[in-house]
Amino acid sequence: MTLLADGRLSAVLDRRLPLTEADAALRLVESGKPFGKVVLSPGRVAGQRGFGWLQESSMARRRDERIDHAVLAAVTELVAEVGYPALTMEAIAQRAGTTKPAIRRRWKSQKHLVVEAMARDRAGVVDMDTGCTHCDIVGHLEALRVAMDDPALGHVLPALVADLADDPELRDTFLTAVWAPRREACEVSLRKGVARGDLRTGLDVDLVLDLFAAPIVFRSLFGHSGLGPKFPQDVARAVLRGVGTGEGHRCAEHD
Repeated sequence: MTLLADGRLSAVLDRRLPLTEADAALRLVESGKPFGKVVLSPGRVAGQRGFGWLQESSMARRRDERIDHAVLAAVTELVAEVGYPALTMEAIAQRAGTTKPAIRRRWKSQKHLVVEAMARDRAGVVDMDTGCTHCDIVGHLEALRVAMDDPALGHVLPALVADLADDPELRDTFLTAVWAPRREACEVSLRKGVARGDLRTGLDVDLVLDLFAAPIVFRSLFGHSGLGPKFPQDVARAVLRGVGTGEGHRCAEHD
C-alpha cells in the first residue's frame, strides 16, 4: 500500500527505512496531518499493520537514544583528536554512524551539541568530604586543573568563549549544564567548612567560588604561567588565609 508518490510510507510499513526516518513518518501519521494527498490516522494504519505500528514506533525511539549517546561520544573523541575549531558535522555523523539531518533534528547547532557533550562528561566534578576543609578545596581545584588540561573541556574553552559571548542563550545553557555542577560541588564543601567553624560565617559564597576557580581558569585560557600539581595547594592556601577562621581549616598534613 503506497500513499506517497515516492513510496516512503510503504517503505515504512514494510520496514525498509531506517528506524530514525520511520519514526518521523510514523509520528506524522499519528498527528493526523495530511500525508501527501491522504489524511491518515493511527487507526487506519493500525488496520493495515495491527499492533506492529506501536511496536515499531517504540523501537524507533529506543534507537534514537542510542544515536544520542553515539553522537555525544563522537564529539568528545573528535574534540580530543582534532580540536574544537576543526570539528565538523560531517565528521561527527561519520564517527557516530548516523547522518547530519539526524543530528540537526536533535540539536539546535553544533555549538549546542558540544556544550551538551561537555555537560555529559562532567570533567572536573568531584564530591569531597575528607573532614578537612583545606583538603576538600584542594581536591576540587585539582579536579578543575586536570579538567582544564583535558581536550574535552579545557582545550575547547578558549574557542568556545567567543561563541558564548555572541549567544546569550548558549551561554546560559553552558553555565547551567557545564559550570554550575562544579560550583555546586565546591559550595557543599564550603558550607561544611562553615559548619565546622573552619570558615567565617556570612561568606559571599559566589565570590569565594570565583576566587578559588579564577586562577586556574585564567592560566588555562591564557597560558601565561604553568598549572603544575602544586598550584591547587597554593590557591587554596592563599584564599583560605583570607576567609578561614584559623581554627583548624587545615589538617595536620598542612600545618
